[in-house]
Amino acid sequence: MKDSVLALLNIALLVTILGSFFLINSQGQLAPQKYDPLVDVNDDGVIDIRDIVAIAIHWGSTGYPMNKSQFVRNGFVNEPWWDSGWVRCNQGYNTFNFNRTLEDPDSALVYMMGKNSTSGRPHQIDYGGDVTQIGNAVGAKWQELTHTSIIVYRGEKDGMWNYVRIMIWQVS
Repeated sequence: MKDSVLALLNIALLVTILGSFFLINSQGQLAPQKYDPLVDVNDDGVIDIRDIVAIAIHWGSTGYPMNKSQFVRNGFVNEPWWDSGWVRCNQGYNTFNFNRTLEDPDSALVYMMGKNSTSGRPHQIDYGGDVTQIGNAVGAKWQELTHTSIIVYRGEKDGMWNYVRIMIWQVS
């Protein structure tokens, strides 16, 4: 019995070691995997420690789960119910009106990105806002979603959210 347990452990160890050769490249680093946008938590185009930190910060939090498969079909994201396109976002409060009525604001998914210039790279730097000192708010966040509009707040000292793109999906 003892010999069979040791033999089984040796086989498991051998499989683990051999399997690691397929994951590790010649420089001793993990071989890169195919990019998965659902894993890129901060949507910066790179899956890295910042994504892990974002998850760790929210570890243990609870809320209403979303079925992401409703938005992704055959590897492509379904068309949003509303898409603002890239629009100018002033510091302070901005109201963006829809051209139709949102059925249920409480069951909608809002996705927002920013750019600092029309040719800038999309980002979510300080998404949700960062108020570390009174009067020095940076970043942007959406605050109120109604049947006919969404309100976006941009910090008074922010220089990264000159343009926003807001996409909304109605979840049934």
